[in-house]
Amino acid sequence: MTAAALAERLKSLGVSIDLVTVYRTLDLLVSSGLLTRVDRMDEGWRYASCSHHCHTITCRLCGRNATLNRCEMAQLDKAVERSTGFSGITHVLQFVGVCPECTG
Repeated sequence: MTAAALAERLKSLGVSIDLVTVYRTLDLLVSSGLLTRVDRMDEGWRYASCSHHCHTITCRLCGRNATLNRCEMAQLDKAVERSTGFSGITHVLQFVGVCPECTG
């Protein structure tokens, strides 16, 4: 769902909310790990529920998304910590490809 679609949905339910507030709230939910932000290429950002650390893959043709339930990046996060001295390393990763429906 896009931020604008969420704002419209809330308005249809009788909730008066500014789009800026919607974006700020979505950013907070992303940073807390409750939502994930997915780049839908030409369509902009979409937001999806994410009850655990997850990544997505997006079809570059139709924009369909799928969630990947495993992350192998923890070792890379640790290596980046060791090599840079930074702590609390996190990452954002999105895969892009062509989905089975578009492949035909």
